[in-house]
Amino acid sequence: MTSYSWAERRGKNFSLEVTLRSINSKYLEIFTNLPGEKIFLEELIKKEIKKRFNRGRIDIYFSLHCQPKQRLIIDEGLLSQYYSQIQKIARKFKMSQENSVKNLFLLPGLIQLEAKKYIDNRLILSAFKEGLTKLIAFKEKEGALIKKAMIKHLKSIKDNMRKIRMTKVPLALEESTKDIEEEITLILFYINKLQKLVSTKKESFKGKAIDFLTQEILRELNAASSKTKIKRISWWLVETKSFLERIREQAQNIE
Repeated sequence: MTSYSWAERRGKNFSLEVTLRSINSKYLEIFTNLPGEKIFLEELIKKEIKKRFNRGRIDIYFSLHCQPKQRLIIDEGLLSQYYSQIQKIARKFKMSQENSVKNLFLLPGLIQLEAKKYIDNRLILSAFKEGLTKLIAFKEKEGALIKKAMIKHLKSIKDNMRKIRMTKVPLALEESTKDIEEEITLILFYINKLQKLVSTKKESFKGKAIDFLTQEILRELNAASSKTKIKRISWWLVETKSFLERIREQAQNIE
């Protein structure tokens, strides 16, 4: 599942936009495009994300626009050299010194304008945190739909296990069909654990735990499939694998 969020801050001379994107990944990966002068904020941003995310790729894009503040810089050292040379020439050639501040400022290299862009770091972090909160809200909304679908698939798996247990094995197949009761019992055990894990309201990272339980269920389903020769049971096992695969796909969207 891909999730997006957005936040902004605007002022008289600046605008700041932050876009966050979350995509599935087995591990937690964080990318930011902070400009060089703000790169020291990266660790603070990563720290906030790690509090709320356990896996997935999180991309944070910053768009900073501001009118540069200009500052007048006078090279006083160069001015001193100019003035010293003017006095030296005047004495040597017996010329009058008609120096004025206005004339001195016309000399090359004496005056420079420094342009500096500036956006308060607190505004950047504030916009990021707002975007992160919106991203989590988006994922929680989608998570509620995923939870509902998972519970439905888990119920279907339980129904299939009940049908298998109630199926009467023909006498002709009793010897050639191995008992799969142990596998069915284990599958139901893992399904009950999955249902509790999915249904709990406790905030925790559940994705990896769901991955593990679905792998265990799949192993038992494969073992049961290799033992039975009854078509109806084989079909229910295949159908159960299909329900399980949907749960595994949905688990990729869960922290």
